[in-house]
Amino acid sequence: PASYNLKPNVLTVTAIDQAGKLGTASGRFSNYGLGAVDLAAPGIGLEVLSPRSDYLQRSGTDLAAAHVAGAAALLWQKNPAASAGVVKDMLLRGARRDADLAGQITEGRVLDIAGALN
Repeated sequence: PASYNLKPNVLTVTAIDQAGKLGTASGRFSNYGLGAVDLAAPGIGLEVLSPRSDYLQRSGTDLAAAHVAGAAALLWQKNPAASAGVVKDMLLRGARRDADLAGQITEGRVLDIAGALN
């Protein structure tokens, strides 16, 4: 899905760990590729609430996408009239650049909520 030709309407996300590395724990599960992935966000080794009301450690691009969706919601709260394209641009322009990811995802961009809000 990361490579579908829907770029004007899609923000493609990959998962990174606390050290800023792409997911490799059980094979390379994270999306990657120059021009295919727009933004990296935390998504590896995160504590999540289980249905039994305890916590589990999980990894996946779905967790990274949830971080980006939450950031988008904050941007819409601050800018209620913004279009989806404007919010996408704010997320991309506000992202920090990681040189280690630059060869693996577009411009090595990592979600930076504070950067996007400014």
